[in-house]
Amino acid sequence: MTTKQPIIRPGQKKGYTKATRQQIEHRIESAALLRFCGFNKSEIHRVFRAFYGVEWRQTDRYIYMAIAGVREARESLPRSPAKRYAILLHSLI
Repeated sequence: MTTKQPIIRPGQKKGYTKATRQQIEHRIESAALLRFCGFNKSEIHRVFRAFYGVEWRQTDRYIYMAIAGVREARESLPRSPAKRYAILLHSLI
């Protein structure tokens, strides 16, 4: 199986290959998890550069998508603390 060669456009310093949907989802989840664990923005940038080879600007996009996803998930939760607690307990089992 041959891998696709990175694309280098005029003005770019290095080539890139576009991430698949699955890779994007994984990176967004990773950004959300790192934020949840208390990593600050520059630490997340270092992790993403080391593991994924992603530049700062793209890492920022993943962080913002993770934040938006958390907000959407929070809005879909029930307002009642008792119901939220039940959902939490059910997810831990």
